[in-house]
Amino acid sequence: MAACKECERLWEEYAEATKAHLKIIGEHQVAKIEQNSIVIDALDPLYREFEKRRALARMALKDHEAKAHEGRPATQR
Repeated sequence: MAACKECERLWEEYAEATKAHLKIIGEHQVAKIEQNSIVIDALDPLYREFEKRRALARMALKDHEAKAHEGRPATQR
């Protein structure tokens, strides 16, 4: 079966959101270890934003799979 272009787009979006979220998590952890409250304060809103973006991307992917592919992930079609 041919690959679903929307699945590909949504997986790419999810991967990018995950990558950005993990980068912020790492920077946040370093700032905590260094006890750098200025960096922590600057990263907190970004941390929440990327956490939300990642969750929304995952929900969009799951929603697409449920509606367009009878709930099966792309690898099970």
